Amino acid sequence: MPSPTLLSRPIHHTGYGLMGLTWTPTPPEIPIAIAAMKAAVDNGANFWNGGIIYGSPTYNSLHLLRAYFDKYPGDAAKIIVRRPSSRKKSTPLSILGGTKSIDIYETARVDPTLPIETVMSTLTPLKKSGKIGGIGLSECSAATINRAAKVGQIDVVEVEASLWSTEIFTNGVAAACAQHGIIVAAYSPLGKGFLTGKVVAPSEFEEGDHRKHMPRFQPGVKGLAERKGVQPSQLALAWVRAQGRKGDNPVMVPIPGSTSVERIRENLAAVELTDGEVEELDALVKEHTITGGRYPEQFAKLCFGDSVTLEEWNKKG
Repeated sequence: MPSPTLLSRPIHHTGYGLMGLTWTPTPPEIPIAIAAMKAAVDNGANFWNGGIIYGSPTYNSLHLLRAYFDKYPGDAAKIIVRRPSSRKKSTPLSILGGTKSIDIYETARVDPTLPIETVMSTLTPLKKSGKIGGIGLSECSAATINRAAKVGQIDVVEVEASLWSTEIFTNGVAAACAQHGIIVAAYSPLGKGFLTGKVVAPSEFEEGDHRKHMPRFQPGVKGLAERKGVQPSQLALAWVRAQGRKGDNPVMVPIPGSTSVERIRENLAAVELTDGEVEELDALVKEHTITGGRYPEQFAKLCFGDSVTLEEWNKKG
């Protein structure tokens, strides 16, 4: 399986998301989290997604990364770390204590009150001077990507993509990333657990959550997984990666997270789909059109965000 290239370095076909290690009501204990992170490294995942926003000011991804690299300093050079950060919520990089630099600085979603051109005008000189390795955007629209790309090179765009979250392939986001040579880091590639094959009764989901109406989607995924001799989760991740083989799509790197060493090994295995298998899953997606939003209304407005234009911004100023 070919390795994608990021910041002139080869990365694994599948990354590792750190959010669930710190941003849950009951985060795993640090030794458990570190064991999971070590399993990710040992199984090839050298592209990690962590963030200041993933947790509290006193315990977030940076604190966990510091603990990890204190224990395994030799792994620091192996891993590309992408750090989402909010303009309104920042934490000093001194938390890392010099154990690891942040390879890619990412804006956490799109600030609608600040022109994306202004954001890029701030970050691009930092990249050129070597203070940051690369630039990332998240949950942005195609228009935002195109505006940002006029100012400087974007290395990664983080958006949700999975067998049942396929909006980026129809709303222009994937096409814009392909046009500008941007890798897509696909978060929630397992549908927030639904596509693992282990979830669950529809009653576990609230009304308005599109997962409540998706049990009909599972048999087709499980059936193909059984015929192929893989887990449904492996099939789902392979489908996300396979979208990058299509001519008009960008390179797709799913970034599943897990605290289970066994699950991490499964997620990072080199499962590849034939064109026929991709077509079978594509047909399944088309047959079972997903309805309902990904998030409650108050969060949905942050998805595929746009910022105020420079013209509007200047008028306000």
